[in-house]
Amino acid sequence: MINVLMVVADNNEANRIYQVMKGSNANFNCFCAEDASGAMEMLEDNKMELIILDTDLPGESGLELAQRIRRIPCYQFTWIIFLSGDDYYEIEAYRQIRCYDFFVKPYDEELLLSTVEMLSRYKITSVSEDDRVVVTFKYRDHYLRIPARDILYFEVCGNNSTLYTYNEEYPLKKMSLRKIKMMLPRYFVQCHKSFVVNRNYIEAIMKGPYGWEIKLKNYDRTLPSGDKYKGNVTEFKA
Repeated sequence: MINVLMVVADNNEANRIYQVMKGSNANFNCFCAEDASGAMEMLEDNKMELIILDTDLPGESGLELAQRIRRIPCYQFTWIIFLSGDDYYEIEAYRQIRCYDFFVKPYDEELLLSTVEMLSRYKITSVSEDDRVVVTFKYRDHYLRIPARDILYFEVCGNNSTLYTYNEEYPLKKMSLRKIKMMLPRYFVQCHKSFVVNRNYIEAIMKGPYGWEIKLKNYDRTLPSGDKYKGNVTEFKA
């Protein structure tokens, strides 16, 4: 399943694109937003592998929205396709946003679909791309930059959390669960109401005295896994 976000102000245009994609043999899960705020909410709640973005949005332009998206670590390398009423922003879109393609209206919807289908045949969020993600947190009186692949898990309490690696523990202030999930690559999954774990380090899931527990590779402490979130761990596919 490929999650595709369409950010298009014109509902008729969005519906046309959706109907074309619906007839494809590729397995698309389509999300649609009409403006920047709606798009950001969907990007926070669902990991998108491809974004189709209209430059002509109400309020914040599509190009400005794309710049915000690129500042989110897990979307630094996500493929973006622009739709636009003219080619004025085309060079800027390629240079600044590193978009994959730029379609000028009126465009061939079948050509757009063939491009999306071609991208869907690749592993869009590959391990090599995820491994490039470096996350930044405010830690005490300075900023901590750490590769996402080095993080074992987060334990969250209200708006504060603790980041765990094999060698260190970092208490982080004003880092809620929602904010943490938005910053991380897709191999991080919520396993409990207070825990987000790097699935690449999970060795086993077992029944403990107080419920399901997660054992990490070469790590003594086990993590709780609530029944509500167990599917995140057992059904996740890299």
